[in-house]
Amino acid sequence: MSALTKILIVLQLVFSLVVSVLLVLYVSKAEEPKKQAMAEHTQFIANSAALDKTNQMLAAKNAEVTALNTQVTNLNGAIVNAQNDTATARAEKVKADAALVAQSSTSLQVQEKLASLTASQEERLAALTEDLKKLREQVPSLTKEKTDLSRVVLELRSQLDAANVAIKQYQVILANNGGSNGAGVNMKPQVSEMETHVAAAPVNGTVTDVATSAGRVHIETKLGARDGIQVGTKLLVYRGNGYVGDVQVESVSPDTSVAVVVATKAGETVQKGDYVATVGGN
Repeated sequence: MSALTKILIVLQLVFSLVVSVLLVLYVSKAEEPKKQAMAEHTQFIANSAALDKTNQMLAAKNAEVTALNTQVTNLNGAIVNAQNDTATARAEKVKADAALVAQSSTSLQVQEKLASLTASQEERLAALTEDLKKLREQVPSLTKEKTDLSRVVLELRSQLDAANVAIKQYQVILANNGGSNGAGVNMKPQVSEMETHVAAAPVNGTVTDVATSAGRVHIETKLGARDGIQVGTKLLVYRGNGYVGDVQVESVSPDTSVAVVVATKAGETVQKGDYVATVGGN
């Protein structure tokens, strides 16, 4: 083998080695970008996943923010309403305070008027009390005057009734005698068969007993000769302030007398406990 051939073979071997080294270097260099690309792709995928997760979190946060914004809006509305209510309440409070002041003023005026009326009423009451006191002082005398007047009225009624009885008796006598001019006529009132007498001074008593005999009503009284009563004395009977009738004494003792009822008011009867009084002195 020639030297040239050997040189060529050596050169070929060297070239092969260089080429192999270059290929190895090339291949090794080509694997690194691929690995880097794969690493970057993996990182991209991870970043995309992280971005998606971040977007989801962001969407959730946005939803929370929206909810919070809604709550803030509602709270703002509530605050506005509360402010409006507060303003209304303040206005109502001002009105209530004004009404209270007016009511207090009115109440003060009412109290002043009430005090004035009370003082006036007290003065009026004092005057009425004084008038009542004066009237009470006059009651006994007025009562006595009333009693006296009642007795006078009863006496006048008794006298009137007696006069009516006498007139009727005169009319009967005149009718029985044919209207003659008095011939055989007794013009004396025939109230009873006995002569009528009038007590020298007015006296009063009560009916202590009542009895009926032979169609005539007799009464007993505690008035007797000591009181100026005598046979024929005319007495009037009354109950309370009302006239009952007339009686005429038939018998008398020093302390009692018995009389017969000669006239009564229509519908009345003399009863035990009734009062009797003389018609009056001459």
